[in-house]
Amino acid sequence: MLCHEIKLVLNAAGFTATDIDVNCTITLENGAITNAHLIVKAIVPEISNEKFDECMEDVKENCLISKLLNTDKTYEVSLSN
Repeated sequence: MLCHEIKLVLNAAGFTATDIDVNCTITLENGAITNAHLIVKAIVPEISNEKFDECMEDVKENCLISKLLNTDKTYEVSLSN
């Protein structure tokens, strides 16, 4: 789901990712999700680091799954182009 949202945001900005890899580690405490740590690695030709960061901020703020979890979220994002 997150890969799809990343692709949508990038496409709306005029870019196409050739590869997106997302890894998520969930922390459970007392039967509840207390943190979701996401590692996103993407290959997006011709995008600047600044524009990619802007797109990832959009994903972070508007991701449906993130809103559903309603928990702390941490991110590591890396770009290759």
